[in-house]
Amino acid sequence: MRIAISVSLSPFPTRRFGQTPRAAAAWSAELRPSPKLVPIEQIDTSLLAAIARRIVRAPFHSRELCRMRDEKLLPAYIENIAVFRALHLGDMLCATPALRALRGAFPSAQITLIGLPAARDLVSRLDYIDDMLEFPGFPGLPERAPDIQALPEFLLSAQAKRFDLIVQMHGDGMLTNSLCATMGARLTAGFYPTGGWCPDAERYTPWAPRGAEVRRWLRLMQFLGMAACGEQLDLPVRADEQRRYRELAVVHGLQRHRYVCVHPGARLPSRRWPAERFAEIGDWLHEQGLSVVITGRADERDMIAKMRSAMRAPAIDLVGATDLGMFAALIAEARLLVSNDTAASHIAAATRPPRVVVGAGSDRERWAQLPERFPIYRTGPDGWAWSTDRDVAERLASYNMLAVGVADRTGRLLGAITVDDVLDRTLPTGWRQRRRVAAFTGTAPRGGVASRSP
Repeated sequence: MRIAISVSLSPFPTRRFGQTPRAAAAWSAELRPSPKLVPIEQIDTSLLAAIARRIVRAPFHSRELCRMRDEKLLPAYIENIAVFRALHLGDMLCATPALRALRGAFPSAQITLIGLPAARDLVSRLDYIDDMLEFPGFPGLPERAPDIQALPEFLLSAQAKRFDLIVQMHGDGMLTNSLCATMGARLTAGFYPTGGWCPDAERYTPWAPRGAEVRRWLRLMQFLGMAACGEQLDLPVRADEQRRYRELAVVHGLQRHRYVCVHPGARLPSRRWPAERFAEIGDWLHEQGLSVVITGRADERDMIAKMRSAMRAPAIDLVGATDLGMFAALIAEARLLVSNDTAASHIAAATRPPRVVVGAGSDRERWAQLPERFPIYRTGPDGWAWSTDRDVAERLASYNMLAVGVADRTGRLLGAITVDDVLDRTLPTGWRQRRRVAAFTGTAPRGGVASRSP
């Protein structure tokens, strides 16, 4: 058997408008016209698989709204990017909107997360992260005990990857800016502390201690000339995890929207509301006719036993019984989540059930859940659900519509959202005015590319 194929190998992946395949680390394959007939047995199967991936992968329509960037700040040669964020699950989920914006600006780049080992599960779920490099810790960073002996090998591995750009997304940069500078990237970008070292005045901006965590990192992306692709947190749940959750629900008699999840634990003791208070809430929710499900990690059993002993009502104990995907599916179908300000609250922000979060000992302004941007209801196989910016953008793009109707739960028409409304929410603030100025002056503003008509 012979097939017509032509393969071009290049040091960087070919980038085409409308394509969003994740690049291979050192080469890319591209179909070209005028092919040469080659016996199929002479072609490396891994090469064929890579070509197939480039052909089959379809872009998110909404991502076309997010592609613009300032190429003076982030040149076109950037194809190998690292993001340094060695934080725990809740913090990682808060960064997913910024990571989505990064992928929208660099649809064919290789993007590597430099993070904690526990982030591997999340990385494997996100289509906008290609690879992960485990961070062994560093003196002064509290997220893990540093493995000093592993640091030299880690730095050599980072330098060997020859990153074009490292985006520092691990706080104000007091320690981490210097650490990122040792990894050998062509460029680095991020925040720098007020009065502290600024590695690059063009690509670093002062750290703002106030504001929501999600929007903080979106502001960094916009400072670097990238457009935001919505504020919704991402946590995809796999089909096998949904199936295992359903099996668990059958065993415990859980019915969708007929149970509440109470999550009394938190990684930091300072963020734990008293177990007795959670017990009081559990008793009251049971009196309302709802099943009470207690969730938590296996190492939190002692604290959760204290809550259960204080409860009068029966409760379903699922402590340590779920993995990440099953836990997300469990929360998504709950009538309500009551939790401390911990990873569970951010998982709920991604899966969007109603939730009550107790901000005990945490910065509520920084970690508060953001409201949905579009108050639109949409119908689906499970009834009515909230629509997000991304839902609206994808629907408009999928059907080439100029507007979509807005209805309440009863189906009564309230108004409409147009393409211009989506652009105003998705692109950087003031993009219309900057584009008008750019069209007049012939300059390209940060956050977009403008051309001057002849």
